[in-house]
Amino acid sequence: MIVSINKLPKGFIGPGGPYYMAKAVDVTGKWEITQMVQSFENLPKFIKEAEKCHKEQCVEVIFHNGLWTKTRDEIFSQEKAGHE
Repeated sequence: MIVSINKLPKGFIGPGGPYYMAKAVDVTGKWEITQMVQSFENLPKFIKEAEKCHKEQCVEVIFHNGLWTKTRDEIFSQEKAGHE
């Protein structure tokens, strides 16, 4: 499964957000889950929910249409670092 996250256009952002659209696509490319998320801090929760639905693990997270990528482990290690 690949997860992508992109900033919403200004016209879609209400007061206080959400600011991003996250999308998870399974390995076949046939199934996807999309959800608006408040910030990058909400990304691990979205990934966990998508993994449950797709019954497969996230292998890559793509930010801003390929501007940069991270692995699932990098995302979750940042989550743990933020809570220490």
